[in-house]
Amino acid sequence: MCVSAWESYIEELIRESLRLLQPLGPIMGAWPALNAYVLGLLGRFHTPSQANVEQLIRNSLGLPDIHLFWRWQNQTPVQVVQRLTQSLEYRHEIAHGVNPRPTVHHQYATELPDFILRIAECTDSAVRNHLVNVDLIPAPWP
Repeated sequence: MCVSAWESYIEELIRESLRLLQPLGPIMGAWPALNAYVLGLLGRFHTPSQANVEQLIRNSLGLPDIHLFWRWQNQTPVQVVQRLTQSLEYRHEIAHGVNPRPTVHHQYATELPDFILRIAECTDSAVRNHLVNVDLIPAPWP
């Protein structure tokens, strides 16, 4: 569930950011092509790994290396990427019924929602700052 929520969050973040990039007034210029391109990327986005999230954000919004913003107290970007990778591996093994099924310990399961919340907060902050400082959009969310 947490991995699905992470995937959905990333998709909605890109959609919301794309709407913010839409020019006011008549739609002209490169906007229709950008819109179609990003919606196509979203249609092919299925595994919210570090590499896939990074590629989607870079190609959609021009923000490179989003994983470098995934840090908080006692967590480096490398550690966050490792935890995200582990959660995706567990999800894959459970969803596709590998034998033997992985053992998911209670502590891991209870900590995962907080981990996803933290990585989403870091992503939100980085994307917001990019939109404000690079695209000169007024702060779209707190």
